[in-house]
Amino acid sequence: MVTMIDSLDKQLIDLLTQDARQSSDVLGKRLDVSSSTIRRRVKKLIEQGIINIIAVAEPVKVGLSVEAVIAFDVSHEKVNSILKAIRKYPQVRWAAAMSGRFDIMALVWFDSTEDLYMFMENEIGNIDGVLKSETFICLHVEKRS
Repeated sequence: MVTMIDSLDKQLIDLLTQDARQSSDVLGKRLDVSSSTIRRRVKKLIEQGIINIIAVAEPVKVGLSVEAVIAFDVSHEKVNSILKAIRKYPQVRWAAAMSGRFDIMALVWFDSTEDLYMFMENEIGNIDGVLKSETFICLHVEKRS
């Protein structure tokens, strides 16, 4: 079922994407609606799974100095089960089925390259259906949202 949102919802989402800490009073003034309308709209968007309000840490500032993207070649009948398996790891910050060269890609954060190595060796290496993987260590992240 596709949930439809209107232009006010779209504007609200845009403002929350810029800074989710804005109060309903501030958002209401910016969108020329009441703060109660903002609270009701945000609650509805969250309940419908359209938005999530989350904190995004800066990995290095919380002791996670290694950020990497892991690209997976997998057996096609195992894509969903592999996605479900890798999403359970707290080190996996994002995972998705992809079109193109790789079947699945995941963003991961680790304390060290040794921890990344152990994860690849002991966890990813034991997931049924993973044919190959390629790991890309991020050297610099310009934008994180």
